[in-house]
Amino acid sequence: MGQDTTGREEACIEAAMHVFHLEAQLGADDDEALRRAFRTAIHRAQQGFIMEVRDDILEQAETLDADEESDLIEDGVASLIWYAIVLDEKLPPELRRENYT
Repeated sequence: MGQDTTGREEACIEAAMHVFHLEAQLGADDDEALRRAFRTAIHRAQQGFIMEVRDDILEQAETLDADEESDLIEDGVASLIWYAIVLDEKLPPELRRENYT
């Protein structure tokens, strides 16, 4: 996961640098070029996050589907709550939810 994160971060940085240089070549002042570069980096990071969550959901669904004894197989709502809890546990304590009701 660490190497993937570094690769995604590098992709965001590269995209931002490309936009900054392109904007500067087109005559934008530094502040505007930086603004657009930051927007590009944020947008690229959001796309990467969405793809990561999508892939994780599919992987977790396959794991649940293979477990014939799991109560979560037949209860889609419970499966979604379970997945939300799994994601929540990856956050620092100050950003976690206190309950799931």
